[in-house]
Amino acid sequence: MKKRTIILGLMASMVMTTGCTNQGTGVMGNSVNLSSSTDEAQEQVQVNSDDKIVYANHDIYIDSNVDEVLDELGEPAFANTDSEIEFYTYNNAEIEMHVFDDGNSRDIWEMHIMSNKVSTNRGIKSGDSKDAVLEKYGKPDEESHDANGDTYTYDFDGYKLSFVTDDNNESVQRFFITNEEIDSKIQ
Repeated sequence: MKKRTIILGLMASMVMTTGCTNQGTGVMGNSVNLSSSTDEAQEQVQVNSDDKIVYANHDIYIDSNVDEVLDELGEPAFANTDSEIEFYTYNNAEIEMHVFDDGNSRDIWEMHIMSNKVSTNRGIKSGDSKDAVLEKYGKPDEESHDANGDTYTYDFDGYKLSFVTDDNNESVQRFFITNEEIDSKIQ
């Protein structure tokens, strides 16, 4: 029991150190919320590990500060900031970021990924097989089917991760992460 407590304490310390620093490799969001229970902290780290994408050695979280993400990604190929929903597109639509501006704050609403150069935290990217998604993420919480392909959606605490397959339902065309708090404000 004592050995387990020491190991869990060390893991929590590593998470706190990692989650509180930005060493130029990514935009750190508020994705790690350590609670008083080490078991809950360990579960929170596991749950929140899927709310980011990895792009050009940068970790971008769905709850990251919009301005920090824009600075990190650089000049977008296209930007539309004329309404409360802003659109930013990078590198021939590899990444499309939707931002909600309610006048009080600007928050990332969704990140759409259409490139095999961008992956989820578990390594899934456009072009990967549907079977790879199911192997890494398990049975989806939601499925929808239409003539253009299928969508597999996984619910996490505060966000959803969706994979859209091609019309043959063989490979991932794109995936997107949705911030549910912002989504509920828009709906």
